[in-house]
Amino acid sequence: MYSTLGWAALQPSVGSPAATMAFFGLGTLPSMLATGYDATWVRKLQGKKPLRLLTGTLLIAFGIWTLPLAMLFHNGHGG
Repeated sequence: MYSTLGWAALQPSVGSPAATMAFFGLGTLPSMLATGYDATWVRKLQGKKPLRLLTGTLLIAFGIWTLPLAMLFHNGHGG
């Protein structure tokens, strides 16, 4: 956003900065609305026990999966 604001400030005429920021806002509006909707959807899923068990199990599995790699780098191998 700040790079667009800087770009708008460097526009040569008076109306161009306002139009630049207005179109930037209109362009980002769909993704911002979708992010808000998705956050609400994820929040509803957080209360479901099967999903919490699945994500916890996956977290443990990924930790075990990366353990050999962590041990390899901890022992000074791998550069």
